[in-house]
Amino acid sequence: MNEDIIYNLSKKVTVADTIYFFRSFNKFDSVELIHKLNYPWYENIELSGGYNSGVIYMFDFTESKLWISNDFFNSYQSVDTFNLAENYITGIEGGKTEGEFYILYTYFDQFYESQHIYIYQSSDYGKTFEVFHPFAKGDEPVLANFSTIDKELHLTTPVEFTNFSVGDILEYEWDFDNDGTIDSYEQNPIHSYQDTGYYTVKLSITGAGGVIQDYGVRYDYIHVDDLTNTNLVENINKEIHIYPNPVSDQINISIKTNLNRTIDICIYNSQGELVRLLNLKENAKSPISLPVNDLPNGIYFLKMSTPEQSQTKKIIINH
Repeated sequence: MNEDIIYNLSKKVTVADTIYFFRSFNKFDSVELIHKLNYPWYENIELSGGYNSGVIYMFDFTESKLWISNDFFNSYQSVDTFNLAENYITGIEGGKTEGEFYILYTYFDQFYESQHIYIYQSSDYGKTFEVFHPFAKGDEPVLANFSTIDKELHLTTPVEFTNFSVGDILEYEWDFDNDGTIDSYEQNPIHSYQDTGYYTVKLSITGAGGVIQDYGVRYDYIHVDDLTNTNLVENINKEIHIYPNPVSDQINISIKTNLNRTIDICIYNSQGELVRLLNLKENAKSPISLPVNDLPNGIYFLKMSTPEQSQTKKIIINH
């Protein structure tokens, strides 16, 4: 982690619907405004740096939503939404390994007769979680939460759902397409979708007393596509080969399939500054060479973007 890089969220009293995101690469000797987030001033948002330079975790505790950036917050993406009770205290902290971070969730009831501390730990950038429960007092809340590693997939590809609900749970009821029909009673089920489209997933959990006490819904959570319509960037590791890495003179980008869309290729240095920009048109010939012999040695981030989404890879320049 680079201690010279500092991020700050700020609010303006006279502007009720904007939170300002500032960044500095030199301990606030100079500051740049990089985002105006469309959030009300009362939104409770916290930041934490990740193990790798450029990785930032942002948690909106008002909306219970997790965002992650891997390019110094030049861009960011929503990872998941959590199901939390109304009364709680929270925090987020980056870990000491790649992809690791922790979410602190402290639950309490109206008169503090029940208090519980939960630590949600992820080692894969928020795709799955393990829950620790170091402190318990009084009745435990029942909260339904789940995630999956793959939200974008092809027809008949198995989806493994990971349950990280808390409480005294007697039964799980999964509805994989939110049609009101229970599809599974397993704790961590596997399901294959037979039709393309977006699917809303619902998990209902039955607690003590034999009644459903809570449920979690992820709207348009799973996107199933036909294999013939595969998004190039979704399969970046299979479709695009970047070599050599480390690189000294020029980096080559080999595309294994026909390029049927435009791709923007950007290279950022470790300070988040754009140092290369290349726009690939449809049907561009492969491989494409990008000279980097004039760039200083160090760690860089190569970002490839289509109109649908983007992927970032770390490269090392060593002359």
